[in-house]
Amino acid sequence: MVRLAPDRLPNLEIDKRSGYGFPDLVRLFLAISKTPKGRTSLMKDLGLGEATVKTMLKYLRERGLVDQGTRGVYPTRRGASAFSFTGAFSDFREIRIPQFSKSTVALVVKGAARKVTSGIEQRDEGVRFGAKIITLVRHGGRMLLAGVPNHKTAYAEAAERSLKTEDGDVIILSGADSRLDAERAAVAAGLSVVASKSRK
Repeated sequence: MVRLAPDRLPNLEIDKRSGYGFPDLVRLFLAISKTPKGRTSLMKDLGLGEATVKTMLKYLRERGLVDQGTRGVYPTRRGASAFSFTGAFSDFREIRIPQFSKSTVALVVKGAARKVTSGIEQRDEGVRFGAKIITLVRHGGRMLLAGVPNHKTAYAEAAERSLKTEDGDVIILSGADSRLDAERAAVAAGLSVVASKSRK
């Protein structure tokens, strides 16, 4: 079972000049969680340059969070524990919603609906990355706008057509000019959900 609690988030200090941030580390762990991956594959998956990916891997290796095998980079036991919260995150799913943004991705946070109130925290995280965020929750078999009971939007309908979700899931729609910014913002919004306390 995945624990979604603030004390499960690793406390990693990242140099702002490094060219990556904590959402990128999460994206990397999502990429290697199912199967080891080489540097070239990670560059493609993450949309980052070779130097940035190399720096990220060095940073994580020095902290004992990843290791390199013949098949590629994989999480160590310590890394899997530190990033265990990513077990609640789905893979990114691109959704075409031209009226929302050039690039829209969806990220599902499994079983976290009780952690979301209005969706404002997630929206604010998106702004930091130049992205628009809409937070939906799955309730009673339908996707609804967070904080607005029984309110369904056209965006929810687009998400329902593209995603498999269950009651209690949080669906984050992140839209930006690039897929990279949309994914970073989606992760940042997802982290704000993970770090929230459950509502009574």
